[in-house]
Amino acid sequence: MLMEKASALPLVSVLVITYNQEEYIVQAIESILSQRCDFEYELVIGEDCSTDSTKEKCLALQAKYPSKIRVISNEYNKGLLRNFYETLFECRGKYIAECAGDDFWTDPFKLQKQVEVLEADSEVVLVHTNWRELRVDSGIVKPDMHSRKPYFKGNRIGREYTQALINQMKGPFVYTCSACYRKSIVEKIYHRYPTFFTDERYPCEDYQLVFFLLQEGFFYYLDEETVTYRRLGESISASNNPAKSFDFHYRNLLLRIDIIQELNLNLHDASEFLQYQSYSLSRLAFKAKRKDLAQMAQDKFAAIGFEVTSADRLYNFITQHSMLLQTAHPLYQIGRRIKGLLRKTTS
Repeated sequence: MLMEKASALPLVSVLVITYNQEEYIVQAIESILSQRCDFEYELVIGEDCSTDSTKEKCLALQAKYPSKIRVISNEYNKGLLRNFYETLFECRGKYIAECAGDDFWTDPFKLQKQVEVLEADSEVVLVHTNWRELRVDSGIVKPDMHSRKPYFKGNRIGREYTQALINQMKGPFVYTCSACYRKSIVEKIYHRYPTFFTDERYPCEDYQLVFFLLQEGFFYYLDEETVTYRRLGESISASNNPAKSFDFHYRNLLLRIDIIQELNLNLHDASEFLQYQSYSLSRLAFKAKRKDLAQMAQDKFAAIGFEVTSADRLYNFITQHSMLLQTAHPLYQIGRRIKGLLRKTTS
C-alpha cells in the first residue's frame, strides 16, 4: 500500500500564488496544463482570499481537473511571503516549479527539459530559462532578457557568483517563474534560515530563496524562452507613488543587509548595490517630500558604516529642511518636464 501511494505522487509540483488576478489566472493555469511530459505533475494554487472572482475561477478549473489541480483557499489574506511558503510546503513533488498568477508559460516542454537536467545531475539544485516581458500598458513584448547578463553565457554556475547575486539591482538574477528546483533543498535552507522566509519586513519571497539555493549547489541555465512575465502598470516592486517605492527599496535593503550579516560576507562586495540603493532612496524621499524617509535611509547606511556620495547626502539634507525643500522641489519638477520635452524632440 505504501509503495502504491508513493508511486502516485507527482514528480513535480507547480506552485501558483494568486491574489486578485481574475483577468490573468485562467491563462496562467491553462498554460501549465499544456505541459507535455512523461511524468506526473500537479498544480498547487495558493489563493490568498481574493476580493474579485479569482477564487471562483480557480475552483472551477479544479472541478474540471480534480486529479491535477489543488486549490488552497486562505480564509484571510496572509500576504505574499507567508502564502508562498505555506503553499510550497503543501506541494508533494520532488521538484518545485513556479508560475505567478498573472504570468504564463509558453513552452509545452518546459518541465520535461528541466527535470531531465535535475535527474541527470544531483549537484544541480535549480534549472532556469530565459523569458519574455510583456508590458500591459503598451502591449510591447521584450525578448531575451538574459542576453544582457554575461554570467549566463555558460550553462552552469555556482557559489562563485554570490557577489553578482548580492549586487542584483534592476533585473532578477533568476526569474523564479522560469525555474524548477529541488524541494528537499528548499526545506533544508528554510529550516536553517527561518527568519528570511517568515519575516514580513522583507518585500519579496524569491530573492532569499535564490540566494540560499545558490549556496547549496549549481544553477543550470537553458537559453530558451519558456515564460512570459507580465509587467503591470502598478505593482509592489514598481509603483508611481514615491513613498511606496521607497518602502519597497528600503525593505529590499534590509533583506540584503541581513543576508550579508548572516553569512559574514564582506560589505565592500555589496558596494554596487548599496550605492544604487542610497541613490534611489535619497531621490524617492525627496520626491515624496518626506524628511522622515530621508532620515531612515541616512540612519541605516550610517549604522552599517557605508559612506554615501555627496550628492545623496545633499538630497537627504534638502529633504530634511522644509525651506530648502519648498524651493528645490518645484525646480526639480520643472527640470523633469524640460528633460521630458527635450527627449520627445530628439526622438
